[in-house]
Amino acid sequence: MKLVLLDDDGTSVKEWYIQGETSVLIGKSSKNSEADIDLSDTPYASLISPQHAVLNKASGQWFIEDIDSASGVGVRKGNQSRSSKLEIEEPSLIEAGDLIYIANTRILVK
Repeated sequence: MKLVLLDDDGTSVKEWYIQGETSVLIGKSSKNSEADIDLSDTPYASLISPQHAVLNKASGQWFIEDIDSASGVGVRKGNQSRSSKLEIEEPSLIEAGDLIYIANTRILVK
């Protein structure tokens, strides 16, 4: 599985392969902490928390969880037109075709 950072036009900007991982931290790297998926150079970086969200693999499936971010995490399922905001620390299943919103930053699950 890979995650694809999309710009405002929907063009792929950056990709992360997470095959073989069991936990992936999404946020902004700093001298105090390092994010596996570092969004500190994205246009909406000011809205992204250092430890914004985490992806965890369990029983062969990936789940995303908002870890008390300031601006929230949203998921739009691949077969739906609307996104839903996640509750803090409530894991949500993600699959290929889903779109993850970290603040206003969009990441496509492939």
